[in-house]
This record gives sequence, C-alpha cells and structure tokens, in this order.
Amino acid sequence: MRIANRLSKLLGIVVLAVGIAACGDNSTNPVETPDPTPPELPELQSYQPETEYFNNNSTQNKSVQNGAAFGMASEFVQSNVHSMFGITQVYMPFFEQARETEPTFDDGVWEWTYSYTYPQVQQSAELRLTAEPNDVTGETSWELFVSVDVPDGPSLDNYRFMSGTSSSDGNEGSWSVYTLGENGSSGEAVFTFEWSREDEDNFTSSYTIHNTGSAEYQSVNFDYTKAVPEHTLHMHSSDGEFDVEIFWNTETDIGYVNYLGDKMCWDSNFEDTACQ
Repeated sequence: MRIANRLSKLLGIVVLAVGIAACGDNSTNPVETPDPTPPELPELQSYQPETEYFNNNSTQNKSVQNGAAFGMASEFVQSNVHSMFGITQVYMPFFEQARETEPTFDDGVWEWTYSYTYPQVQQSAELRLTAEPNDVTGETSWELFVSVDVPDGPSLDNYRFMSGTSSSDGNEGSWSVYTLGENGSSGEAVFTFEWSREDEDNFTSSYTIHNTGSAEYQSVNFDYTKAVPEHTLHMHSSDGEFDVEIFWNTETDIGYVNYLGDKMCWDSNFEDTACQ
C-alpha cells in the first residue's frame, strides 16, 4: 500500500510558514511595560518517527541475512513511512522563511506577511501567518493564509491552507491542512498532525490522512510512540484493511511486526524468533 501516491493527489502547491520575532510597545505609562513576545513555533519535524534503525540494519548494510520479520517491517517503513513524512521536507523551508520576517502585533494577534517562491514551479505566493495567544487556556491559535495567482490554475486570495494550536510550552498541539473549496475557500481537513511530549526522548505523535468524501480510499493513521530506547509505530486505515504495528528497541535490537493480527518477531541478530 503506497501512501505517497495518495499524498500527491491531495496536496498540490504546499506552502507553510511560521516564525518568531518581537515588537515594541507604545505605552505612555512612565513605568516601562515589557515588550510583548511572540509565541514560539513548535518544532514539528522533531516528532517524526526515527527510522534510522531500519536503514542502518538493512541487508544492504550488513553481511548477515535478515529474517522475514525484520525484512517485512523494514519494507513497510521504506515504502510507507518515508513517503508519508517526506511531505514535511516540502513545507519545512517555509517555516525558516518566516523566521527571517519581522511580525506585527495588533489587538492581541501576531502577524507575519512575506512572499515565497516555490522552487519546483517558480511560482510566488503571498503568505500571511497569524498567531493569537490565549492567556486563559495558555494555547496559541495559528492560521496560515495563502494568496497566489497560478497561470492556467486557481487564483487564491487569503485561502486558509493550515490552522492549528500549540500549548504555551510547545509540548502539545495540532495542525490541519485543508482542501481547496469552492471559490478559493478552505474545504475540509485532509491532513492532521497531533503531538504530546514529555521530553525529546518521550512523546507521542499522530498523523492522519482524512477521507474527505470525494476520495476513493479510507482515512489512514500513523501513530508513533517514542520512549527511548523503545519505539512503536502503528499504521492503520479506517476500514481495517490496512493495519500494521511495528515495535523496535534500539538498545537490544529486538522487535516485531504485527500485520493484520499476524505477529512476527526478530532477535538481536535480526533473525526470526518466537514471540514472547
């Protein structure tokens, strides 16, 4: 099952940007008030599955012959996970672009505006990112709007491409990417990312490709748990026809793959072994 082909149908021109900066205040109070500080952008790429374990221990890099269990797990990772999370390599440059932009602050809302040229198509887009902190909940609401005039394509005026929330410490949050609706408006969410973190070695993240009704496939979830040295990745579709759980331990090198209820395990030599 190739998730990459599905992603290419969902997302056309992918643009995303966020950043941090500061803005002075204009208080007339003789006692200076601290400048408002913009919320920090969560490091979204930090929550992706760490799959180097499979790259480093594949049959291409080792003299030993790996067993069927490890081989199956590695194939699922190579064919699905790498393609799925390759999408972040597309939109992450837009985050860095925003970091170089000075925001404005008005009525409790931060706003970054700038242009970005998408290299593959040499098409410039105008981006507007807003961040509105909530002092009561501690959350920040984010929205990214895109304006672009594509030759022989759609003309977008403040199309809401993404929206999300993040906690004040950045350890919890969610983002959604939206389809293009009628007249350039935002449609339904086609991609959602959520995370919850204790520290860099302990967190959970979930990626969902939604079935928007017009799609010919069911929604697909990628749920990842990192609790060093243990890692668990669960990939499953809403219709139950695709369900794979992969576990690996980067200290002992043992692990298992459970495909539609058929569990197969490997030992520290990456050879098949009986499951405990």
